[in-house]
Amino acid sequence: MNYIDEGFYYKVYDLDNGRVLKKIQPFFYSFKKVFRHCRERSHMTLLSSIKMASKVVPREHKALEKMKDKMKTLPSHIFGDPIFIGSSLNYTQDKVITLTDYFEKHTDSESKKIIDLYVNLQEKLWSMGIHDKVFKFQTNYGVTSTGEVAFIDFGECLFSKEEALESALSRKWLNRKKYKNWDNVVLKEYYTNKMNSLMTEENFNNLWNK
Repeated sequence: MNYIDEGFYYKVYDLDNGRVLKKIQPFFYSFKKVFRHCRERSHMTLLSSIKMASKVVPREHKALEKMKDKMKTLPSHIFGDPIFIGSSLNYTQDKVITLTDYFEKHTDSESKKIIDLYVNLQEKLWSMGIHDKVFKFQTNYGVTSTGEVAFIDFGECLFSKEEALESALSRKWLNRKKYKNWDNVVLKEYYTNKMNSLMTEENFNNLWNK
């Protein structure tokens, strides 16, 4: 079992069998990660960063618990076929190629098809009453061995229609660092146009929980 990477809440290990293990970290590990991220924002004071980290970490743990429960009745392949371990939030999952890596190794034409699949997946998530609020699509989504796009980092979702709609209309994806630094102009423009077409109040209301 080899260490691969880590985020705010999980450390990821390669199981050398086509699967990865995602091991949730203790509260203070995540707290420090979120706190440091907040402090990097010039407008956030020390106190506001502490308050934000104290609020965010428990909230995301609750979101993970809800996703774990919802997945009992959802098609698991769109999440990389996760298998939770006992009563914990640790789980194994199919190893995928992140969209960042995929785009670097494939043609624009091939990558546009993957962007189309990503947009289709957002529609499917809406139809199940799930909204991905962080729009980190290059890192939180991957291409499976069968060529599907899977939502592999699903810990920061919304389930309230009102909150999800507000997030959808926020155009938050335009402020993501990876989006701003995306040097492939062709794919960036294609993705932007697709997202602008998708993220409308009419589309959201037509698809949510349907």
